[in-house]
Amino acid sequence: MELTSITKQCYIIYAILNSPAYRSRYADFLQYDYPRIPFIYDVEKFKTLCKLGKLLTETHLLENSQTVLNVSYPVTGNDIVSKIMHKDNKLFINDIQYFEGVTNVIYNAIFGGHQVVKKWLVARNNRKLEYNDIVYLRKMLNAIAFSLEIQKEIDETIGEFPTGDFDKSTIPTVVDP
Repeated sequence: MELTSITKQCYIIYAILNSPAYRSRYADFLQYDYPRIPFIYDVEKFKTLCKLGKLLTETHLLENSQTVLNVSYPVTGNDIVSKIMHKDNKLFINDIQYFEGVTNVIYNAIFGGHQVVKKWLVARNNRKLEYNDIVYLRKMLNAIAFSLEIQKEIDETIGEFPTGDFDKSTIPTVVDP
């Protein structure tokens, strides 16, 4: 299916807004104003960012089944979330049960201003994780790992962001024919 130009632009915007370099470079600006998206003039960069933005969107919606982590849940027990702790690449949900293969980077990853893994588990404190919850958490952990990889690719594709502020002198003039 051919993507519309509006859909492509949405994917590019999503890619740029999820770029760690963009968020770092414009952190002060983003605290008090709407994000501004630099125009991508390079056609190859545009195509690559479109593909990466689409992939990132699908990953965040858990529609992409890309597996980059080998996360196991090796110990049987009551599956009740009672003690959340991360140690030695193990994400404990109680004193004996854990997900193995969860790095510090994945556990501490922040998306949308939240440490998503911890927030998800805290919301289930004192609850039993059902089979679907365990499957979902494993998908989420893989999505986080894959998202971080995509974000690196986005930064590599974009390169340097403009050094000037977003003012009218840096915005090209568009004339309607």
